[in-house]
Amino acid sequence: MKLTNSFLSKDITTPALKPLFRESLFHDLTTKSITINYTAIDSLSDIQNISVLLDDKTNKFKRVFIRSSYMKEDSLFLEQDNWKAGKSFQIIKSIATKSGTLTEIETTVIWNDKPYH
Repeated sequence: MKLTNSFLSKDITTPALKPLFRESLFHDLTTKSITINYTAIDSLSDIQNISVLLDDKTNKFKRVFIRSSYMKEDSLFLEQDNWKAGKSFQIIKSIATKSGTLTEIETTVIWNDKPYH
């Protein structure tokens, strides 16, 4: 449950955050999805982009991809959060320190899907 906070803490539907994002919508025939994109208007926003994929026939949620970046102490964190409805989620963090060290951490939680590769 603690790991899901990486997703829940990036809720941009609040009245304070929603105006800070530009919404676009397109029908992706390749993935058979309606894709709703939310892109930060301010390039310094911690949350850079959220893409929500809905099944183009049922409009049911399929996936969400969240890209964010933020500073913490002396390090830059680049984070990619991926959620596959009813199956799994993945959090990928790249951490770059001022000294030039780069660390990548990948966390995958699967409850009803095949492992990511």
